[in-house]
Amino acid sequence: KSGTNQVHGSAFEFFQNTDLNAGNLFTHIVPILHYNQFGGTVGGPIRKNKTFVFFGYQNTRQTGTTAFTNGSVPQPAFIQGNFSQLLGAQVGTDALGRPVYNKEIFDPLTSRNVVNSAGQTVVVRDPFVGNIIPTSRLSPAAQKVAALWPAPQSNAVSANWNFVGANLTYTKTYDLRLDHNFTDFDKLMVKYSKPFSRADVPAEFPDPRTGGSFQKAPLHFVTLNYVHVFSPRATNDLHLNFWQFYQKRTMGGSGTTSLNDLGIFGLPFGADRTYGTPTFNFTNFDIMGSAYSSIVFQLQQSKSVVDTAS
Repeated sequence: KSGTNQVHGSAFEFFQNTDLNAGNLFTHIVPILHYNQFGGTVGGPIRKNKTFVFFGYQNTRQTGTTAFTNGSVPQPAFIQGNFSQLLGAQVGTDALGRPVYNKEIFDPLTSRNVVNSAGQTVVVRDPFVGNIIPTSRLSPAAQKVAALWPAPQSNAVSANWNFVGANLTYTKTYDLRLDHNFTDFDKLMVKYSKPFSRADVPAEFPDPRTGGSFQKAPLHFVTLNYVHVFSPRATNDLHLNFWQFYQKRTMGGSGTTSLNDLGIFGLPFGADRTYGTPTFNFTNFDIMGSAYSSIVFQLQQSKSVVDTAS
C-alpha cells in the first residue's frame, strides 16, 4: 500500500519453541520445534502531498528434526563380501548331489552345463566357500559407495539404524513501494518485492554425501504503474511488470562429490560435475543418495505491458 503524509509503522512476532509447547499425551514426548515469524512495516512521506514511501519485511524461520526409524544398513562384514551370517540350513541338493543351503551365494564365473539324474541338461554353479565373496571380486565403485553407510547400531540384519536429522524451512520477503504525484492528473508508482525461500531436508545418515536435498528459490517482482487523468471521463492506466524466479535444488554431496569420486567411470563429465551422490536403490537396505534423483537449476522470468484506457 502507499505511504501517507504521516509516518506509520507496525511490528509483529509469532514464536513457538520446544520448551514452551505441550508434549504428546500418549508418548510424553515434545517434538523438537523452533518457529519464529517476525517482521514489520513502515510508511510515510518523503515530500508531503507529493512523494511517499512504504516498506515491509517478513521473516519466517522454522527448525526441527526428522526422525528415521527402523532403517536398514549392511553389516560391516557384508561390505567386505562376508555373508556367512546369512547362510542358513540345507534346503536341498544340486544336480551334482551337493548340498544347497538357504541364502547361499554362488560364483557366476563357474556356471557350466551338466546332465542331472533325469537326463536333463541344467546349469550348476559352485558356491563361494563360507558364503564369502573374495575381496578381489568386489567392485571398487560398490566399495566406495558402501563406505558411505554408517555402521549399524545392532547385529541385526535389518531394522538396525535410527537417526534424527535437522531440517530447516526459511522464508523472507522484502517489499518497497514509492508513490509520486506529479500533479492531480499524473501519478507514478514503483514497487519492488523480493521473496526468498530455502528448505534443507536432512539425510538419513550422518555423512552429508548420503542424501538430503537443499533448495533455494529467490524471486524478484518489479512493477511500474503510471496513471494519467485526461478528464473526468477519460483515464489511462499503464502497468509495466517484470517477474523472475530462479529455483536451485541440489543433492547431498553437491559441490564436493563427482561420479569419478565414487569410482564410477565412463560417463560424460564424470570428473567435472560435482553434482553429489546419485540415488542407489537396494532391495534389503535403505536408499543411498538423495531422495530427489535430479538437480534443478531453473530460471524463469516474465515481462508484460498492460495498458487500460477507460
